[in-house]
Amino acid sequence: MTEISVRKMCEADREMLFLWRNHPAIVLQSMSQKTVSQSDHNDWFKRTMASTDVLAFIIEIDAQPAGHIRFDRADLNQAHISAYLLPEYTGWGHGILSIRNALMQVNRSWPGIEIVAAVRSDNPVGQSAFRKCGFELKSLGQANSPFIFTRTFTANEANNIQLYEKLVAEHGYSHCALNWGSREGQIRRFEVLSEIDTLHGKSILDVGCGLAHFLDWLNERKIDAEYVGLDLTEGMLSECRNRHPSNKFIHGNILSTECMKSLSFDYVFASGIFTYFTTDRNIAAEIAIINMWNASKKGIAFNCLSSWAQDQSADEYYAEPSFLLDVCRRLSPWVVLRHDYHPRDVTVYVTREPRQ
Repeated sequence: MTEISVRKMCEADREMLFLWRNHPAIVLQSMSQKTVSQSDHNDWFKRTMASTDVLAFIIEIDAQPAGHIRFDRADLNQAHISAYLLPEYTGWGHGILSIRNALMQVNRSWPGIEIVAAVRSDNPVGQSAFRKCGFELKSLGQANSPFIFTRTFTANEANNIQLYEKLVAEHGYSHCALNWGSREGQIRRFEVLSEIDTLHGKSILDVGCGLAHFLDWLNERKIDAEYVGLDLTEGMLSECRNRHPSNKFIHGNILSTECMKSLSFDYVFASGIFTYFTTDRNIAAEIAIINMWNASKKGIAFNCLSSWAQDQSADEYYAEPSFLLDVCRRLSPWVVLRHDYHPRDVTVYVTREPRQ
């Protein structure tokens, strides 16, 4: 499996970057479409290395230098991204994964900052890559003007990425990496979610798939479903792809309508994804439920902590079951709420037809 990573730019990269920057294919896709002189490059490299307002990375593919990605901070709230890959590495989706990896590092250094991408109007591949990385089109290029895309990490997104990156680094392949109290509790929730229907032969999307424990559970029970996982955290997705190379895993955000609108599955599942929403919790939960519904052909099933719980933690989101019912009954009349398997948890099924 191809390994894609980004590392901080260093002094040893100066001459390599000069050669790359003047490669005909890279010049052609640049905004200026001009080569640079050695002295101009040296001046740029010196300023970049010294600046605290620039984050510059080398993209490595299977441990080989393959491209460059840089973020130039315009002010406290905004930074501009520029990126390229050497021609031999294009056409494989490597640029998309490289941008995602770099965005994770930028979010750690400059949390909540808006990232702006200017893409030439005659570069549809670049435009598509930024869309797949969660960027949204803000202005359409006219004549020689570029298309402008922007990407901002919401507080909920940033907090979840940071939390789960930390947990997976500490615990590896374990229910603890998903912050479940016990393996038994995690399994019981999978059992309840799966009871929405017979899943054999169905296509399913596991939102917030984590380490694909739900897929493991399905496989252990010989439930042959067409499984796809979706998650925000690249570290978890990499682990999933290593462990399950025959399954598809998508980097995406359930709160992004742009991300979800192209997906279509029989059933969409989510287990525990609302717990660490920190801002506009009810609104975020409603958006997630609606996006799940729009990606489903047969129905959705999700669970979350319930406000009926006697013991509650201040840093966790406990949904009012009546609120969940109100959101779901606007989607379909076929709604089931289950509060019969755990004192702190609620599961909801929403289907497009009556359940058998």
